[in-house]
Amino acid sequence: MAEPAAPHHVPRRSRTILVVDADEAVRTSLCRTLRDSGYAAVPARNAAEAQWCAGQATTRPDLVLVDAAHPHDDAWHFGASLEALRPYVPVIAMADFAREEGLKRGLIDLRTPFLRKPVCPSILVRTVGSVLSTWRARPLT
Repeated sequence: MAEPAAPHHVPRRSRTILVVDADEAVRTSLCRTLRDSGYAAVPARNAAEAQWCAGQATTRPDLVLVDAAHPHDDAWHFGASLEALRPYVPVIAMADFAREEGLKRGLIDLRTPFLRKPVCPSILVRTVGSVLSTWRARPLT
């Protein structure tokens, strides 16, 4: 009997995920999960670090995973400030409250994929992979 064909998947090793979260333990765990799944994960504590990383050629993200309820500075607004990049770089928001609460508080919008923290590693990897594989980026001009 012939071996079944390997499932087609998005090559992850060439994908860089920028992880923005103030909590070092959460940020470390998210980055470890992503790296264990073959992604390059770049940690950032806050919006300033994230903006710096996003502007560097070696850490330019293919996707941004951002805490929508950052306690010390406005990391979600960093994500929202990526609106100019949004046609080119997808953003996934995370928070420790339900999506509906984030919508009500104006921290997320309906277009933004959302993960509730704590994030199950398999759901994180599946969501990142799904967003990357279905994202239709406009070409940079």
